[in-house]
Amino acid sequence: MRIATALALALAAPNAAFGFAELDRAEPRVGATVAAPPSVLTLDFSEDVEHEGSSAQVRDRGGARVDRDMRIDPRLHHRMIVRLKPLAPGEYTVVWRARSHDGDDTQGRFVFTVGR
Repeated sequence: MRIATALALALAAPNAAFGFAELDRAEPRVGATVAAPPSVLTLDFSEDVEHEGSSAQVRDRGGARVDRDMRIDPRLHHRMIVRLKPLAPGEYTVVWRARSHDGDDTQGRFVFTVGR
């Protein structure tokens, strides 16, 4: 019975069991169109991430970087905070890499749009 319970818990929470920090939520949201240009991008992960080895870049349609810097929230260690330069209307691509405490890396990308 203990083995079945342990297996059920591992399957119910695969990120916790295997140590991969997956993107849970972003603001602006993945694929969103926002009316006002954000000054900050937040990325929330399924578990705490390390500053060393984690990164986030935001690029405009021409490929120019529009991010200023990235930090891990000192109170919410699962959250990356990316300060942005002033954004014009258009499409922006976010490319992120997250390193969990056990050294596993995950990465991804998504687009958001600032409305015209």
